[in-house]
Amino acid sequence: MGLDTGILIWIQDNMRSAAGDAVMEFFSHSADLSLIWVLIGVVLLPDKRTRRMGLVVLASMALCYVLNDLVLKEIFERPRPFVAIEEYFPLVDAPGYSFPSGHASSSFAAATAILLHNRKAGALAMIYALMVAFSRLYNFVHYPSDVIAGALLGIACAVSVFLIAEKMYPAGNEFQSFLAFLSSLSHSSKSSASPLLAADHEGTPPVRTATCMASMISSLVAP
Repeated sequence: MGLDTGILIWIQDNMRSAAGDAVMEFFSHSADLSLIWVLIGVVLLPDKRTRRMGLVVLASMALCYVLNDLVLKEIFERPRPFVAIEEYFPLVDAPGYSFPSGHASSSFAAATAILLHNRKAGALAMIYALMVAFSRLYNFVHYPSDVIAGALLGIACAVSVFLIAEKMYPAGNEFQSFLAFLSSLSHSSKSSASPLLAADHEGTPPVRTATCMASMISSLVAP
């Protein structure tokens, strides 16, 4: 048994509980289709103080989705752990391939984008991203290497989008100029945008959570 599998099995044997199952299922479902992060990005757009942050969040996740789900997953085609290890069962549905983790990549892309604009708000977002990432291990739908690779990809996407935006478009007119940047980015990510905006089949709790988190971020950014 390799280290990757060993860590995953240890989590299943030593950390699972009824209360933990409920909490980890919530964190995992809250980030399904990146819905919570998309909602945070959208809620941040109307306020001029957080508009650029919201745009970078959305652009980072769009780029991350293309690279993670449409490119890397199809290249590696790694089976989910519950397919390879039948003694354990997953707590949530997880179709498709395992490497890298889409939940981890989108969560860390959004959280890093927020962190690059505001440290306090970013710290909160990073904690949430870590919980989402760990939930994918706890729920037995990803290996540790899937989550680590996804997180690193998300961070790289957010930093890249942030640096490109900073270099190409001045902050004085970030809304119109960044929209132009998003338009150019959409040539590679237009087809991936619709899954991110799909309806949440789990109900409204993620919507409320996203709104609450966006309100907290706005209050931290306010002077």
